Amino acid sequence: VVIDPAVRCGSPTLKDTRVDTQALFELYMAEDRNFKVFADWFDVPLAQVKAAIAWETQQRKPKAA
Repeated sequence: VVIDPAVRCGSPTLKDTRVDTQALFELYMAEDRNFKVFADWFDVPLAQVKAAIAWETQQRKPKAA
């Protein structure tokens, strides 16, 4: 997962792609939570999909005070 101001206005994306991690996460949650389906849909390695889902999951956890 990378954050590059020149790619999608700095939104987190999969490395070397323009696949937005938030969009990927939302689709993953809506579509039976199957990593392989999304790796195939976006034509990216399965490890990148898993990393994106893990990153987005971590971002959604409540922050400690």
